[in-house]
Amino acid sequence: MKKVWVVKDGQGNIVSSIRLIEKAVVAYISYHTIEDRVYMMYVTEDRASQVLDQLNQAKALYGFNLEFHIEEAEYQELITQSLAFTGENMVLVEKRVELVCAS
Repeated sequence: MKKVWVVKDGQGNIVSSIRLIEKAVVAYISYHTIEDRVYMMYVTEDRASQVLDQLNQAKALYGFNLEFHIEEAEYQELITQSLAFTGENMVLVEKRVELVCAS
């Protein structure tokens, strides 16, 4: 069986990034399943660790109170869950932030 790694939030949802989407709005998006978004699973644990580090830096920068962790998963099981899932897959959390510009 092919093993992959995913990064999950404290709710057990798969996550890949925290982004600035507007001038002062940051979006944190997570997914109940991987959908067709293969970039949300990682072939090596090292790559998953890099993504985890990026998420932790972003949450500190933007003030999100979130916890993330890495989980090992079976590729085929992720695909099976994705195909079986019928609900709304995406969870969007937006936060207004006050950005400080260095002069």
